[in-house]
Amino acid sequence: MALDASFLALNQASGLRTYTLNLLQALVGTGALRELRCFYLYWRSRAPRPVLPGTRERVCRCPRRLLEKSWDLCSWPPVDCLAGRMDVFHSVHARVPPQRRGGSVLTVHDLREYRLPHLFPHLQAARPARSAMARRAHRVVVISQSTRRDAIELMGLDPARVRVVPNGLDPRFLDPCSTEALARFREQRGLARPYVLFLSSGDPRKGMGEACAAFRLAASRGLAGFDFVVAGAMPPGAMALLATAGEAERVRVMGVVGDTEIRLLLTGARSLLFASHYEGFGLPLLEAFACGTPVVACRNSSIPEVAGDAAILAPTGDAEALAAGLLRVEEDDELRRGMREKGLRRCRDFTWERAAELMIEVYQEAAEEGC
Repeated sequence: MALDASFLALNQASGLRTYTLNLLQALVGTGALRELRCFYLYWRSRAPRPVLPGTRERVCRCPRRLLEKSWDLCSWPPVDCLAGRMDVFHSVHARVPPQRRGGSVLTVHDLREYRLPHLFPHLQAARPARSAMARRAHRVVVISQSTRRDAIELMGLDPARVRVVPNGLDPRFLDPCSTEALARFREQRGLARPYVLFLSSGDPRKGMGEACAAFRLAASRGLAGFDFVVAGAMPPGAMALLATAGEAERVRVMGVVGDTEIRLLLTGARSLLFASHYEGFGLPLLEAFACGTPVVACRNSSIPEVAGDAAILAPTGDAEALAAGLLRVEEDDELRRGMREKGLRRCRDFTWERAAELMIEVYQEAAEEGC
């Protein structure tokens, strides 16, 4: 079988890169596939491709947009002419290329532009093509039951062809950060005070406005000595939003940080404020649980499904309820201990090994249908 691993070389769309890398490594670990081929399609890239023992590579250097246009207009060339003969081709994002033979699998991570069209007006024109692509695939993989319901309702997919394969947690998050490493990191970053952490991706659905309002309310009612730490890419107008969170010296903008720093930030945080309006899965929830960090989140889409009873959930967009959750975490030591224990148990339910086992079943179904 072959999997589109292009995002590993393009070094963009970090969520897709994480998904692709972890899934490939877990698939190799099962030892169940006769051959696993990484198909790379790109024109120019400065990012080195990762070394993945147990896989083979097929690189096609071609302008991706030009090739995709050719696929759309005349269904040529078939992807198996480029990637080699295969029984299954797995597309990890949006595009299902034409094939002469073999089955096709598509992963749908979320349907943000369908559920929140007002936040993604620039994606509306692409919706018909995206739905058609999903209907073309022999099997569609979704990462939560919530996304499965969305895919069936909003894309018009046949429920019999949609399979749920939840994401896994990177096992590195289960390795505790040492006290020395955490102290050194906080000193280097100037994080002397306790802090509430907010992870941004530059995506308008993440709820930065509500998070800022919730922190301001919580700071005025008991968290006066806390900082509001924001890590990740900033959406348009972010600085204006952050100015509403309270005193400027209490708002700390970390920018984009690497995996190691994310672990340290989560471990050092008093809580993670997850104000997202919509998630296909919500991996930061599991990452926070693994680091022993309580989570206050909005109740929507896949968030209750992933969080279970390990987080405090508030109505979407309700800054008052989010602030009340932050205060509860700080004021109730027994609640905090219970959330930590539940979170550590919860995150162990989601592994990439289990995801790989489920995915292989999907590949077998697609191969049988596509032969």
